[in-house]
Amino acid sequence: MDRRIIPLIMCGGAGTRLWPASREVHPKQFLSLFGTRSTFQETVLRLSDSTLFERPIVITNEAYRFMVLEQLAEIG
Repeated sequence: MDRRIIPLIMCGGAGTRLWPASREVHPKQFLSLFGTRSTFQETVLRLSDSTLFERPIVITNEAYRFMVLEQLAEIG
């Protein structure tokens, strides 16, 4: 079977669990908590093997769409 997995990345939130670092306008998945990349970027990079994965689908709040695009551009 040569079907690849279609990853679904859900990101958003109210920014209350890691406050004050995480806020509603900048939720935790877009912060660089464990190095130079955000956890969102690290997740996308783990899915980069095109033999296993299709391009991921990102589900997020409309308010974060530009943040998602910016962080994806940063990692190519």
